[in-house]
Amino acid sequence: MKPYIKYSNIKKAIICLKFIMLGNFAIAQHYEFEWSSIYKGNSTDAFSCAYGPSGELYNTGAFRDTMVVGNTILSCRDSASYDMYLVKYDAKGNVLWAIQGNTVNPLSGSSGDCVEVDKDGNVFLAMGLYTNVTIDGQYIENDNQYKATLLLKLNPEGKLLWHRKSVGLGSSVIGLCLDNDGNPVVMGNNVGANSYGHITITPDYNYHSVYTKYSSNGDVLWATKIDGNCYQIMGIGITADAQNNIYTTGNICNNSWFGAEAQLTAVEDGSTFMAKISPDGKFKWAKILESTIGGRCLSIASFENNIFITGRFGHNVQKFWGQDIPPSPDGKTNISRGYTAKFNSNADLQWVKFTYHGTFGMLKVAPSGIITLIGGGASPFYAGDSAIYGPGNAIWFQYDQNGEVVFVGRIQSNLGSLFSFDYHQDRMAISGIYGKYIILNGVKHEQENYNGGNYSGFIFQIKDDKLSLAKIHHLPMELSSSAFPNPARASITVKYELTKTSDVFFEMSDLQGRLIKKYQLKAQFSGENIHQLDLNDLQSGMYLLKIKAGENEAVHKIFKN
Repeated sequence: MKPYIKYSNIKKAIICLKFIMLGNFAIAQHYEFEWSSIYKGNSTDAFSCAYGPSGELYNTGAFRDTMVVGNTILSCRDSASYDMYLVKYDAKGNVLWAIQGNTVNPLSGSSGDCVEVDKDGNVFLAMGLYTNVTIDGQYIENDNQYKATLLLKLNPEGKLLWHRKSVGLGSSVIGLCLDNDGNPVVMGNNVGANSYGHITITPDYNYHSVYTKYSSNGDVLWATKIDGNCYQIMGIGITADAQNNIYTTGNICNNSWFGAEAQLTAVEDGSTFMAKISPDGKFKWAKILESTIGGRCLSIASFENNIFITGRFGHNVQKFWGQDIPPSPDGKTNISRGYTAKFNSNADLQWVKFTYHGTFGMLKVAPSGIITLIGGGASPFYAGDSAIYGPGNAIWFQYDQNGEVVFVGRIQSNLGSLFSFDYHQDRMAISGIYGKYIILNGVKHEQENYNGGNYSGFIFQIKDDKLSLAKIHHLPMELSSSAFPNPARASITVKYELTKTSDVFFEMSDLQGRLIKKYQLKAQFSGENIHQLDLNDLQSGMYLLKIKAGENEAVHKIFKN
C-alpha cells in the first residue's frame, strides 16, 4: 500500500530548473540522522526505495557506465547505455547485495522505476525496458516496438522468481503498489494496443493509462484502462487501502472513460482527476479535482479509510473543490502553488492546506498518522502564513491528521532532487540525486567526475519518534524558550521551540502585572524559532515577558538598561 510516482522526463525538468537546495535544516531536528549511502560513478538516478519487514532497505534506479556502492562495482556493457540497479541494505546501512539489468544494445537501456516489498520480504520491481536485458542469468526480450513494462519478483536474496512483461506498441511504468494480500498493481501510460498475459488492452484513442493487477504468483487477475479522445491521458499516483481498493490520480482532457463504469468531461487543456477502483478492477467513482492547463495531482495515499493527495495548481485557478484559494502571503501571483487534501473513501473533502512557492511530488502516511511529503520550493516557501527562507529548497514536510504542520526540513545540495521515501516503524529513508555536491548530517559529499550535467544518487536513513507513536491525530503543544542578552538595551532576542505549529503571543508587563504591549506571530512552525523584540519604547527597569503558545506559556524577567 505504498504509492510511488515517477515522470519519464523528470531529469529534463531538473536540468531546466537548476534549483539549489539549501539547509542545513530550517527547523529543529526532531529526528536522529543514522546513515547515508552515496553512489559513485558516471551518472546514477535513485528513483525508488522501500523497506522490508525487518528494516532492510531497497533502492532502485538507473546508472550509466559504472556505479560503485559499498564494495560492489556495477558496469554497463557499453558506456553509452544505462542499466537498472537494485541495492539491498541492512538496517545499519551496510550493503548486502546489488544486482543490475545487463542491457544488450548500446545507446539504450533499462531503469528500475518502482520497488515494493511484501510481508515475507519478497521484492517486486517494476521497470522500463527499452531493449533486451539479462537479469540474474535470465535473458528477457523486449517484444515491443518502443518500450515495455517489466515486472519482476525476487526473493530476499535477490534471486529472480518470475517476470512478466507487456507486449505491444509501447508501455511505460509510472506507479506500483501492493494490496493488503501482497498482490502487485502496476500503473502504466501506454501508446496503442498492449497485452498483459491473456488480456489485451486496445484503446479507442492512442494514448491511455492501464492498471494491471497480478497475483503474488504472477497471474494476471485483471486489467482496466482510462481512455479519452486526446493525448493528455496520464495516470500519476497510485495506492491501495486495507480493503484492497485502488486509488489513483492523474490528468485527463476532453471526454475520458474510466473502464466501462464512469465518464468525465474535462476541459480541452486538461483536468486533474481522482478515482477509485474496486478489488475486482471496476471503477467505483471518478472525480475532477480542477480544470486548467498546468495542474497536476502528483501523489495519493490511504490511511484509516481516508485518502490523501498532493499536487500543484494550474494557471489562474481560484478554487479547489469549491473552496477559495487564499492569496500568497507575499502577494505574488505568478508563482507555483501546491495543495495537500484529505478525503474520506467516498471523496468527501475533510480539509485542504495550501503552499506557495513550492509543491510536493510524493506523499505517504506513517502508521502513527503523520503525513510526510517531499518536494521543492523557491524562497520564501510558504505553508499558510509562515515562511522558510533560502535560495531554493529541497524540503520534506509533515502534517498531523488535522492538517497542522509538525515539521519542515531542508537539505543543502547543488542541482538535486528528492525522488522517493518510505517508513519502517520509527525510521524513514529518503532517496534522490544531486549534482556537484550534497551535505548530509554536516558532511559534504562531492562528485569526483562532475561535468555540469551528470547526477549521483544517494539514500539516507533517519530515526523519527513521531512516525511510531500510536495514532498521532493531534500532537500536544509544548513550549520552551530563552531570552538574551539580559540585561538588554535596544532589543532582546527570544528563542523558542514548539512541538507543533501554533500562533505565538508575546506580552510585556511591569512587575505589578499591568500590560504594556502585546502582539501575535501567526502559524509559527514546529521546532526552533527566533524573534527579536524592540525595547526602545520602554524605560529602564524590570519587566515580565510572557510567551504563550496554545495552553502553554513561559515567563522571563527582563531588565532594560
